[in-house]
Amino acid sequence: MNPFYALTGTIFFLYGIIFLWVGAQCAKILKHKKTSNFPLRLNEKDINPELKEKRFSVIIPFRNEAQNLSELLDSLNRLNFSKNRFEVLFVDDHSEDDGFNILEKFKQNAHFSMRIITLEKPEEYGKKQALTQGIKQSKYPWIVTLDADSIAPQNWLLSIDKILHETSAVFVTGPVFLRQKKGLLFQLQASEFMALQALTLASFNLRPLLSNGTNLVYSKSIFQQVSGFSGNHNISSGDDMFLMRKIWHQKKWSLAYNADWAGAVGTKASNSWSTFAAQQLRWMSKTSALNDPLLSSVALIVFFTNFALVIWFFISLSFATNNHPLAAQALLFTALIFMAKFSIDHMSLWMSYAQIKETPEWSPSKINWPLQVLAAVIYPFWTLGLTLISLIYRPRWKGRKIQIK
Repeated sequence: MNPFYALTGTIFFLYGIIFLWVGAQCAKILKHKKTSNFPLRLNEKDINPELKEKRFSVIIPFRNEAQNLSELLDSLNRLNFSKNRFEVLFVDDHSEDDGFNILEKFKQNAHFSMRIITLEKPEEYGKKQALTQGIKQSKYPWIVTLDADSIAPQNWLLSIDKILHETSAVFVTGPVFLRQKKGLLFQLQASEFMALQALTLASFNLRPLLSNGTNLVYSKSIFQQVSGFSGNHNISSGDDMFLMRKIWHQKKWSLAYNADWAGAVGTKASNSWSTFAAQQLRWMSKTSALNDPLLSSVALIVFFTNFALVIWFFISLSFATNNHPLAAQALLFTALIFMAKFSIDHMSLWMSYAQIKETPEWSPSKINWPLQVLAAVIYPFWTLGLTLISLIYRPRWKGRKIQIK
């Protein structure tokens, strides 16, 4: 048994190094932003009048999102930003519901410039095609992307505008949080989602690993210079990360993370286990298609950490069932490594978000702890099962089969 203890200990040591480093980096970045004239709440008067030249084309692809559009539109109507400095382009990706009509009716009450574009050709479909068409028809030099199931905060564009003025970045990704729900499924999603957000933020202190198309801005001219999504149009997911890697590999442009949580976009959590599973399988396909050694290494360490917990659970169960003399020892070790992972995860989250005074709807201080413990027990089995399923099965996403090649 000793080699198994040693191997497990090594895996957990690497896991702890990664996520405690993530927490430390996030704390460092947020502390810097807190003390560097980067307020969490912005007003347009805070921006130098001489620097108000940046204009944005907000592009929102949508497919069968009728149930989400009303909240999104209401949030866009409340944006605290000069309406002559941005436009919103909705791109209909062959929707089969009433989304187009909802948008048409809303146009007469919109407080901003709004256009609706449709993908007409059957061979043109998917988010990357929708974004490409939106960018082709956009008027302004900065492209901002937002998902149709999201809600933009009032000072969202102000926050983006400020970081673009303070940096030379041509690509900026920003924070996203899951809007508050109740129940085990939400707790499972929230802790994983916020850990990924923390990893995204921390990686920009080393080299960008992740980004999120729900809150993304980039230069239109740079998009054109790197040929947009050329080379990965056929892959269902990853518009944000493929583009980020293209720009980063050029080694001549600056990329940034907007650590201002006044600009954090809220997105809906999955409302069913099947939807959550399909979403995670889609994300797994994106990670494998990226062929990023560093990201793959992190993903493998996370996988083997969860795998070790599952294996030790079954070892303990088998020993206990068969009255093995090492049953108590195996059970104790399993409990210890579970507590170690739980502590690492939540210490990392606390370090990552403790300094945010204006917290989003979900934060470590608002965790439902009994449900969170249950979610932490379930999660290793859940993620291991999905990883194995992803080897042989591709689910459908919004009526289409996920493509990874």
